Amino acid sequence: LSPVLGSESQRDDMLLRRFCDHPDLILSLDFIGDSFCGPRSLLEEPELWPQKVIVMTLAKVGAAAGPDFGLLQEVKAKAGNRAVIAAGGVRDEADISALSAMGVAAALVATSLHNATLTPGRLASLGA
Repeated sequence: LSPVLGSESQRDDMLLRRFCDHPDLILSLDFIGDSFCGPRSLLEEPELWPQKVIVMTLAKVGAAAGPDFGLLQEVKAKAGNRAVIAAGGVRDEADISALSAMGVAAALVATSLHNATLTPGRLASLGA
């Protein structure tokens, strides 16, 4: 079980500082539009980040509007060798392929599975 620490629910960076070396911790960097939700240090100090980081574009969750590729690229540039996980807007196989090509490690695809624009079989064929 991996704990996920969402930036939108943090008042400061103390909890992340305390647990950033936890081997299973995942940090979710949460965004609404162009605005980061949470203490700026969580975004601006990647040395605090654990080995897995979710980039959550909340306005795109369930909207089937496509991932925020620009934001994902910005976070990847800061992330070093950390795994970056896309969340919000993933529509179909083309999005999964584009995310993979840019080096994104994983994607949350719940809405795409619910509305069947992605199926478990197609995900398996993509190596997901």
